[in-house]
Amino acid sequence: YVPFELLPGLNTKDRPLIEALSFRYSPTVSLSLGDGRNQRPLNRTAIVDGPFHLRDNEPARTVRIAEFKKLVPDAETLATPLPGAGVHVAGLADRLVVLQDMAQTGNGGYRWSILPKTAGSTLGDWMRLPWGQCEVVCLPGFKTGAESGLKRHATGNDLFLTTCGLMASGSRTVVLSRWRTGGQSTYVMMGEFLEKANTQGAEQAWRNAANTIRAGESAAGTEPRIRDEGLPTKTSHPFFWSGYMMIDVSARSGDPVPVGQLQVAPNAVAKPDINVPKKPQKNIKLGNP
Repeated sequence: YVPFELLPGLNTKDRPLIEALSFRYSPTVSLSLGDGRNQRPLNRTAIVDGPFHLRDNEPARTVRIAEFKKLVPDAETLATPLPGAGVHVAGLADRLVVLQDMAQTGNGGYRWSILPKTAGSTLGDWMRLPWGQCEVVCLPGFKTGAESGLKRHATGNDLFLTTCGLMASGSRTVVLSRWRTGGQSTYVMMGEFLEKANTQGAEQAWRNAANTIRAGESAAGTEPRIRDEGLPTKTSHPFFWSGYMMIDVSARSGDPVPVGQLQVAPNAVAKPDINVPKKPQKNIKLGNP
């Protein structure tokens, strides 16, 4: 639950590490090396719109969604519940953003719904064959044990099992929230990340999106979990940008090497070709072993 990008660095004069470094998380050591799959254009984005808090109203969300779509023009809002099973959303979009509070995610199991109020959309459903769900999944309304001060469901299974489950179903980039903000800054950060990820690597895009929030502000009344006294809110405070965890396995450990640059070591010994038939040997002496 620790946001490492918030920690001060030895060479950053006590400023957060996100100023100088890019961050991405990985659930296992092997996945930190990347999955080795080729990159492909992701030009279909689906949004699930819903309330982040009790006082959230639809006109305010409509304005925030419109601002989000300026950054991600290909985004389409899904009407929930879907007419079919939620697992079929992969046929509609490459990237999925659920912009609303989510239920039962802090229990650390596979029975919570990725698409709220839609049948067949639990994490367990997504993990069934055939694998090939949305490559990018952003869940800024995800609840973890961090919201209870680590007093309830704070074993880490909520983050670990969710991450492994989504990536086992085909996702390569996942954004989860340690704690929810649910205001204008959430929409801006998700939009900035997806917009920049079209031309940059996921970790660099995430760093730029976080620094955009750190340098910006939200209009009065658009951040429901703070008291703004009717004034714009500076979003440089870590509450607004360090609560998210970006997990990514699309990065690679190294770029491909052209065939022309490959060289054989001077003392290398060629391995025998197992497909070439061996010549019969003569003068073989047989004896009792």
